[in-house]
Amino acid sequence: MPPLGPFPLADSLGVGPALAVLDKSLDSGRYQPHVQWATFRKIRSALTNLGQASVGGLTDVVGAHERSRVWISSVSTHTFFFSRFMGGLHRRVGEIVKRDEPVTAAVLHALDQILEARWKLGHDDLSAQLRISQMGLWFLGGFCTGLRGEEMLLLELAGTLNSFRFIQLPPPGLPPHFDFVVAGPTKGNRLSGAKFSIHCVATTSGTGLKPGKWARRYGLCLRSSGATKGALFFRKLAYPGLHEFEDDFMSILETVQQQHPSLIEPNLDVRDAYGIFRSLRRGVTSHALNQHVDPKLIQAVNRWRSERNSMVPNMDLTAVYSRLDTLKPLILEYSDAL
Repeated sequence: MPPLGPFPLADSLGVGPALAVLDKSLDSGRYQPHVQWATFRKIRSALTNLGQASVGGLTDVVGAHERSRVWISSVSTHTFFFSRFMGGLHRRVGEIVKRDEPVTAAVLHALDQILEARWKLGHDDLSAQLRISQMGLWFLGGFCTGLRGEEMLLLELAGTLNSFRFIQLPPPGLPPHFDFVVAGPTKGNRLSGAKFSIHCVATTSGTGLKPGKWARRYGLCLRSSGATKGALFFRKLAYPGLHEFEDDFMSILETVQQQHPSLIEPNLDVRDAYGIFRSLRRGVTSHALNQHVDPKLIQAVNRWRSERNSMVPNMDLTAVYSRLDTLKPLILEYSDAL
């Protein structure tokens, strides 16, 4: 048998980081008595990054090519003990996932009417019209393209604004539409200046949603305000944050709740149940299935970032995924069906 000890009088196994994870797991949670796995497991990433940035954290490189490099690490969170500890901890504590309440097509039609009334009342106030049309495009455009909240902040003003001309004068063979132009780095993608377009019809054939109406109005407000570059959705910060839009997002849903209690339960806490991150995405995915959109097309649109960031496309519709940005007629079928 190999010698079983003695162990050194030091933490050579990663017990310290394990205790830090357990300590974080005792924090109070937002929806449950304690924080969930997805929250307290981040301690591991933080300690790993600190360890790798310290002296001796990463030493010699194991021979490899480009992205497949492997380093010899002396970080305590990479030890055998700590890896087994995290796996066992996850199995024992479990995880309660609280998903955002989906925004349905019926709710979108209701808030479209509310925003329309506000638009008519604020016709003399450019600032008010800019904010109203911004939320109109955020809700209807985000719904019809299946974008997550954080992806809305990746949209480029100049490219998107330039595409609004297709609402009035679409290219031959295509319906009136516009493009959400994504620019800059996304999660897992650090290609500087890389751009990608998500196409959206001006008026959907499925339930008659009109994202093009709000895109046209928002474009007019942007031109009147003199905005020409930067992010499509912006407020005060140089780099927009979702928290700048969250209050408007929730306020509109609360108004829908007050005026249409049959669409959103009166006793529901809107700000607790809905989320600017995923509510639109969850709503459109269900709605697309109800409208009998091909599940493969739904997957193609919803997983554009995975495909865009992939070096070798390997999903179901390989031809679609490999050049998703060139298949405008096919992608327009998705938003048109809504």
